[in-house]
Amino acid sequence: MDARILHLEDSPEDAELIATLLDQAGFGVGLRWVTTRLAFQLALKEPWDLILADYSLPGIRDKQALDLALELCPNVPFIYISGTLGEATAIECLHHGASDYVLKQGLGRLVPSVRRALAEGAERRARRTAEAALVASEANYRRIVETSFEGIWVVDAEARTTFANPRMAEMLATSLEDLQGALLWNYVHPEDRPAMARRLNNPHRGVAGTHELRFLRADGTEIWTLLATTPFFSENGCYSGAMAMATDISQLKAVEAVRNRLEVDERELLAATSAAGVVPWSRSSQDASILMGLGSEAVVGWPPEYFRQPGFALASLAHPEDRPTFLQALAKAETGEVCTLDLRVVDGEGKSRWTRWTISTTEGRLHGAVRDVNEPHHLLDMLLQSQKLESMGIVASGVAHDVNNLLTVLFTRIDLIRTEELPGDRLRRHLHTMTQASEQMKILVSELLSFARKKEPHRKEVDLNELIFEAKELFTAVLGRGVNLETSLEPKLPLVLLDSGQIHQILMNLVINARDAMPEGGTIRLTTQKTPESIVLEVADTGHGIPPELISRIFEPFFTTKPTGKGTGLGLSVVYGIVTAHGGTLQCNSTLGNGTHFRIFL
Repeated sequence: MDARILHLEDSPEDAELIATLLDQAGFGVGLRWVTTRLAFQLALKEPWDLILADYSLPGIRDKQALDLALELCPNVPFIYISGTLGEATAIECLHHGASDYVLKQGLGRLVPSVRRALAEGAERRARRTAEAALVASEANYRRIVETSFEGIWVVDAEARTTFANPRMAEMLATSLEDLQGALLWNYVHPEDRPAMARRLNNPHRGVAGTHELRFLRADGTEIWTLLATTPFFSENGCYSGAMAMATDISQLKAVEAVRNRLEVDERELLAATSAAGVVPWSRSSQDASILMGLGSEAVVGWPPEYFRQPGFALASLAHPEDRPTFLQALAKAETGEVCTLDLRVVDGEGKSRWTRWTISTTEGRLHGAVRDVNEPHHLLDMLLQSQKLESMGIVASGVAHDVNNLLTVLFTRIDLIRTEELPGDRLRRHLHTMTQASEQMKILVSELLSFARKKEPHRKEVDLNELIFEAKELFTAVLGRGVNLETSLEPKLPLVLLDSGQIHQILMNLVINARDAMPEGGTIRLTTQKTPESIVLEVADTGHGIPPELISRIFEPFFTTKPTGKGTGLGLSVVYGIVTAHGGTLQCNSTLGNGTHFRIFL
């Protein structure tokens, strides 16, 4: 085992004996022996994995060696090896920062103590790396939310603002300070307030949806927005607020106003609006070709003339995985429904890009607009991958314990085989045990790499129960002792169209949150069931619960109930984003002292 070990000892005989023991255990390659205080101080400026030192030497008394090590190498394990160390002094040294002590009369403890100290040091280094990743991850999340092209607005049950990002304040021509705590009604356009009031007073207002709404900006001008809203519920199932993603569609509305006000040639209208980054289109009533704006090449990757083929099939633009959704939206639009959807198109170079389509029908003819939303989707992918890295730090810490245990099995068997004459049957048993331990480490590392690997979003029909079963091995490593993981999975669930990687992310976030809510231990229960309308995934714990006054804020970006440095406040925001992107809904019920219960409807 490669390890850099510094040994402070003035007795050549003792130093040689300790070096022999460490060499026999496989630690001798990186061992350096020093005898004086000056040599010890100089050596401490180099990187070490472990420090060994006698307690009392000429020029170094009492805990001076330990003090020097704590000052210059504070994160390196330190073990005292002494023949004069009494029990009271040894305990005092442990309290002062030493990792362990070994008496020269009992050097049989040396190798196990060294192995344990090296393992603990490696675990501390992994934990520090994970903590640094958490800090970087939080900064990255905040940068993504604060620079998002979409406005993010969160209100409580009284329509009072609890969170908004800078883009939302910019859209309303106000400051974040003035927007915080302000009523939604202060900004809704007077002509749109009756419709908004009906929507909020509707007994089914807890249903997620997308609608257009005008706001009055602080400077007196109006802005049209497309709001994608998702409700929040209290523990008794009552509506407690909502989160909205707001897109500025003022330019699109301006185009529609021009079209309604002036009877102009369609080609001129298309050319005028393409400059605004919104490409209008319509199906020709003569040959069923598509009249596409001049900016189409920048948005969908094809020039306008490409669409002038008689009977052009608009759905042929869509990525094969998104084509059924596009065909469904086109069919709905032909019945008079206005449809807005994000989908990938395949450009002339065969590359996919994200676009947002608005589709409607006027006098039996399809028309609408398309815009480029590749960047927002790219930012979402960055957010999901960064949040996965945050989870990876926690997973790696748990897996480290399992790997250390398996390494102990391997090293113990290797020592026995090396030092003892073993009969054939005992040797075969030891080799079989070593093979099993190696296979278990191979499985753990493979699962860890699979979880960390960045993959493109890919939805396919999958069995939700199989996804949960695949993830349980990683959950076991994360949870540790004292937390039990139970499952109750309804057999023969219908297949669901899902991105398996993103569903794994949902499960990991909710399981880690549940574990953190049970510091004294408890039970996490994963349940699946089938209802007439959907497939339901439930994650419940027996933790301390969430206070009722905070339940409506748990999905806000950067809001967390954990102590400072223990969480970024974005885990549940990511869960919310993935669920809504799959067309699902999310409910949370929690009672103080009786745990928290998340229900996801897919």
